[in-house]
Amino acid sequence: MKLDESADIGRMLVDVQTQINAINDFPDQIESPVVQELDWNEPVIDIAITADTSWPELKAYAEKLKRILKLDYGVSLVQVSGFSDHQYRVELDTQIMRQLGLSVSDIAEQIGRQNVKLPSGNVETPDKNFLIRFDERRITPTQLESIVVGSGPNGSLIRLRDVATITDRFELDEQKVLFDGKPSAILKVSKNKEDDALRIKEQVVKFVDDQRHIAPDGVTIETTNDLSSVLWDRLTMMVKNGWQGIVLVFLTMWLFFSLRYSFWVAAGLPVAFLGGIFLMANLGISINIMSLVGLLMAIGIMMDDA
Repeated sequence: MKLDESADIGRMLVDVQTQINAINDFPDQIESPVVQELDWNEPVIDIAITADTSWPELKAYAEKLKRILKLDYGVSLVQVSGFSDHQYRVELDTQIMRQLGLSVSDIAEQIGRQNVKLPSGNVETPDKNFLIRFDERRITPTQLESIVVGSGPNGSLIRLRDVATITDRFELDEQKVLFDGKPSAILKVSKNKEDDALRIKEQVVKFVDDQRHIAPDGVTIETTNDLSSVLWDRLTMMVKNGWQGIVLVFLTMWLFFSLRYSFWVAAGLPVAFLGGIFLMANLGISINIMSLVGLLMAIGIMMDDA
């Protein structure tokens, strides 16, 4: 959906999500619909978290670090990578099921009935819209084990743990990440149009240094895939080319004209750049790959004009 600039994106997200949740006749083969706001994001740097532990525990630790990075270090765009959809696998014992007179469809129906999440409406206030949900999901193995799936001959309750083994795992093994041969989680840090990639990298490096001192034994935290270094290289190149251009123009003009004339011609480049940076700051334009390429091209154009 493409919205007008005047549209209330937050309210639209709530309304669309409410309508989607009200649809209960989707085919069984399709995945659950996802409603989210799309935005232009650019990768900055990744953080690799490596530990000799189970995948669910590693995912939980990565989510904890993600919250710390966002709340305490001001890095807003962080995603945890290296895991597929979290799932609980229910492995049924067919022999016990036959003895108790239960079928797979009976158990699946009971699990579905006792795992309910439905929208119950919304409350509108002058400032915000609140979506009300009825949530009766069983979200831990212990809660799943307690689901009643039938009754025995003497009236006793048959629970899921009596006929099945429940394991906590992730759906697809091929989406797992190994860093130096060990199970790893990746925190992918990105930026939007207004963010400063170099400032974000500085905060990430500080975060990694702080977490290394308090990380549990056997946990290593490293930065990798640093794309902000490309931006730093371009920035260094721009400054280097700028000073070289100023010196060359000044010396060339000095050979044929007066010192005063050479100075004012060479001063055109820093004055133009300071004016450009001032306008960029006021127009909300950040220093990124595209803007740096434009500034590098401007150096050549201004030197030719000078």
